[in-house]
Formats: sequence, structure tokens, C-alpha cells
Amino acid sequence: IYIPTSFSGNLILIFKTDASNAIYEYNGETNNIALAFIIATLPPPADLIISDITVPNNATVGETTTIAWTVKNIGPNPTNGSMKDILYLSTDTIWDISDKKLGEKQDMISLVSLQSTTRTLNVNMPGVAIGDYYVIVRTDMLNNIYESNDTNNTSFSDETMYVDMEKLQFNVTRQDT
Repeated sequence: IYIPTSFSGNLILIFKTDASNAIYEYNGETNNIALAFIIATLPPPADLIISDITVPNNATVGETTTIAWTVKNIGPNPTNGSMKDILYLSTDTIWDISDKKLGEKQDMISLVSLQSTTRTLNVNMPGVAIGDYYVIVRTDMLNNIYESNDTNNTSFSDETMYVDMEKLQFNVTRQDT
């Protein structure tokens, strides 16, 4: 069971099986609920940042490319848990709703203070206009890691990546079209 990091205090966990009463249980319907009383405490806060976003010089729409980035815990406390990073293509260095999502990576992370880890993602380059793009990485998107500062969880690549399209020849038949 995953309990969000924002929950603390006295909690009651309610477990219910056959919630829609789809299974007939002659004289057995009264045992489908169980309760557990727990005390949840917040872990000491960590502080995650993104750095060293590595992008290729060029990419082609529809082809796979690899993006790498570093997640570092700059906080004084260790962190561990499930975390989701989301990568975007952007014509500028500021994330907004018009930026094109490249992909996401979700897995477990465990970092002591000042430790970092390099993460990579193979992405299929989406259909975008030809041009130069930054890659923006936003970490801990589900806010599963308790942090002292959530405002520093977004960063952008130092270099742009030129995204092009394959040139198609007229009157030429290809197997993959």
C-alpha cells in the first residue's frame, strides 16, 4: 500500500473485497471489510534537482533517440520511493502546456544526501515542426517524494536538439509506407 507523503497522523485503512458484490457468498458477506489503524509520519525532507540533461545534436521525427539526465538529492536527508519524471520538447527554456511530451520514466529511487543518479529514456521523436528544441525534464511529478523545496524540480537542456523530418522522394515506393 502506498500512502502519499502529504498524509500524516492517525489513519484508518479500509480493505474491502468483492466491493461490487459480484460473488455470491451464502452467509459470508459480513466478512468482506477489514480495518487497520496506523500512525503515519512524514519522513525528513529531501530536495531533488535535475542537472546534466544530455540530448543528441539531431533527431528525426518518428525515430528513436536517447535522452539522459541526472537527479541529485541536494537535501540533508535521504530519500527513497517511487518517482516519475516527464520529458518535454520546448522551443524555449520554460515549461508550459504547449510543450510536446516526449515520454516519462517511473521507478524506485533511493538517494542519500548529495548523491545523484543518471537516468535515461529512449523516446520516439513525436511529430513537431522542423527546428531547434530544448528538452525540459520535470522530476517527482506525482509528488511522491517529500521535499523541502518542490520549486526546483524542473530543468532544461543546455543545448538544443535540431529536429528534422525524413525527406520523402516522389514516385519512389518504400516497404514501410
